Amino acid sequence: MSRPEADPPATSRDDERRRFPGTIWIGHARLTPVELCALLGGLAVFGNLGWDSALWDGRLQLMLHLLGGAALAGGVVALLRGAPFPRSRLEIPILVFLVALGLASVLGQNHGLAARALAATLAFAGLLPLAILAITRRPVLAALVAMVPTLLLAASILWQLVSRRIGWFSLGVGGLPPVRVVGESTAFGSVAVPPFILLGLLPLCLLIRPRWLRLLLLGTTVVLIVPLAALSGSRSAWLALGVAGLVFVAPALGRLRRFRPPRPSRGGLVAAGVLVVVLAIGVAFVAPRFTAITSLVYRERLWMDTLTAWSTTPVTGIGPGTMPYARQAAAAPGLGPIRQPHSHDLALGVLGDAGLLGLAAGVSIVVLFFWVAGPQRSRTTRGRAAASVLAGFLVAGVVEDLTFLPSFDLIVLLLAAIAIVDAGAVRWTRLRLPARAAAVAAIAAAALLIPVLVGDVASVTYRLATEDVWAGRWSSAEGWYRASSALDPWQPSGPKALAVAADMVGDREMAIGAAREATRLNPGDGPSWTNLALLCAARGDRACALAAADASARWGPVTHRELINAALVEERFGRPQQADDLYRRSLLDNRSTALSVSWPRRVPIDPASPPPATATSQLALVLALAAEREPVIAPAGSDPVVTAVAAALRNDRAQAADALGEAKRRQPFEALTWEVASVLEAHWGEDPTQSIAVAAFLRGAALAFVVQPPPPVTYEISSLHIAPRDELVQAAQRLTPAPPWPWALERFLPPDQ
Repeated sequence: MSRPEADPPATSRDDERRRFPGTIWIGHARLTPVELCALLGGLAVFGNLGWDSALWDGRLQLMLHLLGGAALAGGVVALLRGAPFPRSRLEIPILVFLVALGLASVLGQNHGLAARALAATLAFAGLLPLAILAITRRPVLAALVAMVPTLLLAASILWQLVSRRIGWFSLGVGGLPPVRVVGESTAFGSVAVPPFILLGLLPLCLLIRPRWLRLLLLGTTVVLIVPLAALSGSRSAWLALGVAGLVFVAPALGRLRRFRPPRPSRGGLVAAGVLVVVLAIGVAFVAPRFTAITSLVYRERLWMDTLTAWSTTPVTGIGPGTMPYARQAAAAPGLGPIRQPHSHDLALGVLGDAGLLGLAAGVSIVVLFFWVAGPQRSRTTRGRAAASVLAGFLVAGVVEDLTFLPSFDLIVLLLAAIAIVDAGAVRWTRLRLPARAAAVAAIAAAALLIPVLVGDVASVTYRLATEDVWAGRWSSAEGWYRASSALDPWQPSGPKALAVAADMVGDREMAIGAAREATRLNPGDGPSWTNLALLCAARGDRACALAAADASARWGPVTHRELINAALVEERFGRPQQADDLYRRSLLDNRSTALSVSWPRRVPIDPASPPPATATSQLALVLALAAEREPVIAPAGSDPVVTAVAAALRNDRAQAADALGEAKRRQPFEALTWEVASVLEAHWGEDPTQSIAVAAFLRGAALAFVVQPPPPVTYEISSLHIAPRDELVQAAQRLTPAPPWPWALERFLPPDQ
């Protein structure tokens, strides 16, 4: 019996092939090692790293950026080795836009923030050829990588939203549940985001093979998008869906004349009846959103502040990455800055970042894209679907902007790649690169990655500090915040957080220095000015404290505690007139002022002042009148719940009960209605159980009966950073009445007869 042949040496070529295979089989899919790495990276991005929750964690952002850098590096290596490059007529406009953005970064207000934002834009521009490559070489795999994890997240979101609204029917209030509930968020971001994401997946479904899998994923996407669009209450999402659908079916409208409807059958009539009933219920459910103007007023203020910030450098803009802070500094006095990472308008966002030059370049990209790859150029249904969805995104982009979500941007790139390839607007060429191309590529990669990685390391240290804050390790948190601020001296969140942490450990000088730096980097941040005023006041620095208090009042309200703290600083340094004015403004701004602060003097409330526009402001006025022992009369045009409070404070139980009943009928989805009902019913000796349950449902948290400490952290949306505690130092007046709202209202209620 012969001996088996010995294994070849470990250094042989056969062993290398066995250790590093050129082809990897996963089921029926055959992948190269590079494709397998891209598959795993894509699943990580669309499963978590590219969505909203990962934006708050520097560690996850570092992983995302490393994956993006690896993808770009792989593409560059392939080009250097002679791989063909996909070229289109969009190259020149994109290059011009990048040059305009680079010019804005050089001339902008904050070079550190601009460098990272510019690097991110360059990276996404470099990913477009890779998206074209993926759609051309591995369309099914590319679509599955984007769709499967995203659909799983969407399904969990739908269950989350539906299950909460099912709880409405157990409250015994009657009627349909509210479209939106305060405090709701999803893995994709706000509840308005999921319909946009799922709309972007529809064209990707058409890339899937075999047919049964394509139909399964298409049906799943449609089943998810319909209820999520209704539950989102997002009119911008409805606009995107409507425009995309209209553009998609437009070519078929001319054939409607030849369409002959089938003869009606009993089953068809039943199905039509069921559909009509479902549509009627859906319209009744979302009807309140059609008349809601709060978001429109919010956007109008956001746009005006953005234009004010842009007007300082209209030609080149203020630089990318800077607008969230510049917009706060541009807010009108007394209105308070709006915290938002984007401008809720694509064109306005480009205008603010890159000025008129960047906007002109951006418009040229859009016009040329729809000229060469619009739906009129599409050769297949999937191409027309991709171009139609992009048109929907573009029109909805007048009032919405989701480009801060990396995974959404990648979906847009995939759709653009589908439209371009389907329109035949891509030609593959082998670039003739000079001998020094590798060195130039290495230098460019370093210039691109260094600011991003340095910022990521700073974000990681900031996140480690946040973990220490959650655990109560303030000394360690101060050290991490200090390291983060040193690594990234352009980011305002670092010194802002450092001021709070240093104050918690008694490092007063460090806290003052950090607060000064925070106000320098973000002069429109009211909490940072409040911290500086309180820290300077504790040190006895009159000039610093009064100047910071004035600035805090100028850029308040943000947390709605800037005015009262400024008033207390003014009072401390013997300026009663200024203190009284700030206290009066705080009374009219925050209902908790009247319930929390005992002022040493009476401060008259001008009855001739314009009536407040919102129920919250109306209630603050009513409580201010009660606190100053003036006749308590609800302002003209007040909401019924405010009228109920005013009548109850006058001991007019009959009018209060009538107004409260009207508020329950007219405004059953307002938490304020049920909060007031809880305290009034308890005061009158009635059972407040149902009102307490409804208030807890609408608030997303139970009504507290004892004073709660400040939260361990606060999610600061404009910077996408997590601030320690409530952004304020220990000495701040936090306007927390004892007992808490709404039970604190008992302070002004007369004894029930």
